[in-house]
Amino acid sequence: MDSMTVCLTFICYLLAGCVDAQSYLATSLTARPSQVIYRGGNLTLSCNSLLSHVTFTLSRDCHTNTQIVQSKTIASSVAEFNIQNIKYEDAGNYCCYVSLPYRTSLISENLTIEVTDLKKPDISWKKDDAEKGLYIITCTAPEPHEDYTIRYFSVYENMDQIRNYNAPKKSLKMTFREPVKDLAQYRCIYVLNSINTTDYQITSPFSDSLQTDDYTTGNIIRLLLATIIFIVTGIIVYKHLDNLQNTK
Repeated sequence: MDSMTVCLTFICYLLAGCVDAQSYLATSLTARPSQVIYRGGNLTLSCNSLLSHVTFTLSRDCHTNTQIVQSKTIASSVAEFNIQNIKYEDAGNYCCYVSLPYRTSLISENLTIEVTDLKKPDISWKKDDAEKGLYIITCTAPEPHEDYTIRYFSVYENMDQIRNYNAPKKSLKMTFREPVKDLAQYRCIYVLNSINTTDYQITSPFSDSLQTDDYTTGNIIRLLLATIIFIVTGIIVYKHLDNLQNTK
């Protein structure tokens, strides 16, 4: 569609009384999967207009110090702008507009994007009283933002995935019954889904490794022994120096 056709189409809309000039030139901006994005995830910003075959522009801080992010000319009336591997500096206010041969459209309302960290889960354990040799490992996730839900939990041994369970609706924890050899080798993760976009998911960092009571007790014993050895050595050195001084 050339510039003359766009111009004639615009005039026809106005003469036909379908829309007024203000609404015809209006644009709107939406975010997917959410206006709150976890760092490292992907964001899609959609600029919507009644016009097609025009140039769409995505900008930041449109009403203060405008910074153009991307521009594209497409046949559709909706332009999608993708920002991958979101960082803290990508947070802020975004807006969009379309450019016509004879003027620029109204600028959309500001859309605020927030970037936050996806926190690691907690991991804990206890012996399974019902079956000897099994341990119950519990992976607990923090409460996600309201636009996200936990899809599944995974448990790893020595950084190799060994079990994967879908999370019950609105559940923040999952338990795994495992024949554990070395508890210190076990970690877990959780994966989030967007409630607005089913194909969007992001994986949490790994939990800390499990620490057993025996491991902690062993550390305490080793620390006490080292302290005793240090004190005894100090006493011996002190007496030796004192004897040398008396001899002189």
